[in-house]
Amino acid sequence: MEHFSSIQISRNKTEKLISVYFIFILLELFILGSGQIIKFHSLTLRMVNFVLLNIFCLVLFKKEIINRTYLIMVYIYICSLIFSSIIGFLNGATIASVFNDVKPLLFFIYLIPFSFLIKTEKDIKLIIKVVRVSAIILTLLYFLYLLVYLFNPIIIFVLAPFQDSGEIFIRGNGPYFFYKGFFFIMIAIFFINKKTLLERIVLLLLSIAIFLTLTRGLLLGIIGSFIIMGLIHLSFDFKISIKQLFLVGTIFILFILLLPSFMNVVGDKSASDSVRLLFISQVNEAITPFSLIFGHGFGVFEGLTREHIEISYYEILHKQGLIGLLIWFAPLVYCFKKISKDNTKILDKRFFLAVLSVYIISLTNPFINNPLGLSIIVISMISMNVLFYGHKAETALPVAI
Repeated sequence: MEHFSSIQISRNKTEKLISVYFIFILLELFILGSGQIIKFHSLTLRMVNFVLLNIFCLVLFKKEIINRTYLIMVYIYICSLIFSSIIGFLNGATIASVFNDVKPLLFFIYLIPFSFLIKTEKDIKLIIKVVRVSAIILTLLYFLYLLVYLFNPIIIFVLAPFQDSGEIFIRGNGPYFFYKGFFFIMIAIFFINKKTLLERIVLLLLSIAIFLTLTRGLLLGIIGSFIIMGLIHLSFDFKISIKQLFLVGTIFILFILLLPSFMNVVGDKSASDSVRLLFISQVNEAITPFSLIFGHGFGVFEGLTREHIEISYYEILHKQGLIGLLIWFAPLVYCFKKISKDNTKILDKRFFLAVLSVYIISLTNPFINNPLGLSIIVISMISMNVLFYGHKAETALPVAI
């Protein structure tokens, strides 16, 4: 009996250590952008975290039941990666180019280990807190940089290494820039309660920071998500208050009225727009009957001026075809099913807004097919499931949907 108790205590300690490590992984994901900042040669901290967490969870939770839906989705996802890799090799892709395409996509596999670590509403609240804290840190650092720039513009040269690696995009001659981690400032806005004065101040600061990045995609992600959410409320005949309807309508009208002014502030975007249009044209020209369905495969960018395409959906279409697009939209459908079934209004719709924003911003920038967007999609899927079934019953989560 004593031996059993000591084993149980040891297991509890190990699980707590894994939980602490999980928070560390989240902070790295939310603050360190694309994950290229801390690395040894080609090995990044993000890759090390990915491997270690999967191994730890495999050992520690090997006797626990895995949600069947998650297992099926990950299985189909891995099969699609293998299939597209084979097509890529058949079309002459190198091992290095295929691996370069597959590597960021592997983060969807986090769906399994994350599901072991996100089990209760307490876990979900902790994640929300980490998102908010990370966004506040990024916002304050950005404001600090802008303040220093006012007195010493030479500080802009500090950004040079990050610009060369593609982590930061400086707007014109400065001082404004877009850092890939600012994506999570957009996400954090959905998780501000706005009940207290402090929260409203935080919301204002986050909104100003997003505006000062001069990035249309972030604005599109926020506004578009709220508008679509409002339409969903109306479509399913949910009880929507006059106040909510007025808010959605006001946001939409302000978006239309202020869009021209915002475009003037962000400057001439014709160059970036022309690049996107060029990619669209090149992808369209490369389409064959086979590639339309199955894609050209990973590692294949014949006919393209660059290895990766900024518009996520066109990259997926080019490399994985229409079947790939269907697979990539499965998480959105999953989340939509959860929210459409929730008539009790217990389900936290903020996670659905976060997922929507990832899919919307991917119309202009690659987010659903990289670790930044995938991390939010995976966390939101699990959180919505926990909140949904947590309200239905106090027992353990069911294996099936």
